[in-house]
Amino acid sequence: MTTRSTASLTLSKALFFLDRAEEEGLDDRQAFSNYLEAAIVFGRSVTFHLQKQYAHAESFNAWYARQQERMKADSILGYMLDKRNFILKIGPAGVHGRFFASFTATGHATASVTATIIRGAPWYRRPPRILWRDFRRGWMQRLRRWRRRQPQRRQSSHLETRAQQASLTGSLHFDDWTHDDRSAVALIRYYLGELRPIVEEAEETFGLREDQG
Repeated sequence: MTTRSTASLTLSKALFFLDRAEEEGLDDRQAFSNYLEAAIVFGRSVTFHLQKQYAHAESFNAWYARQQERMKADSILGYMLDKRNFILKIGPAGVHGRFFASFTATGHATASVTATIIRGAPWYRRPPRILWRDFRRGWMQRLRRWRRRQPQRRQSSHLETRAQQASLTGSLHFDDWTHDDRSAVALIRYYLGELRPIVEEAEETFGLREDQG
């Protein structure tokens, strides 16, 4: 007996691919892009499958028209519609990396520095370890100048040791999303989260049949 609608199963697939994209992250940018685009395409298919499964149900058209109005009022849902059309008709979704590197250096005095590195194209050609090496080289030069300005400062390798313990983190963002700082994964997760109650309401309102997907 069917316990989930076709749209619900499609939504699960979209979430599956989104989770895989999040797992890949900066480690494999090509895999990230592949999974991300699959999540967008399957996410957009959710409403298509709702219409296919329930189109002949009494009062579905009126119900779905209300859902459409709700979705049109949400800028992210509209953005994802456009993004899916772009992927299928034009090409890959453009994304760029934003990398956040930080470390703390401690000697006779304590200093901490943080920085944000935003890489556009061709960001995918620069592995995180290269970005981190570039960042660390520049900041170590600044730290050495800072140390020389400190009166009677004991020269030691402590700052060097502490800097090596720093880390580089990052996230991937759509090139054309400028409304806020949410990552590509966060935007799609919001999008799919908004679709879930629509699917659940359709299942509750119009029911399930054994011959329905």
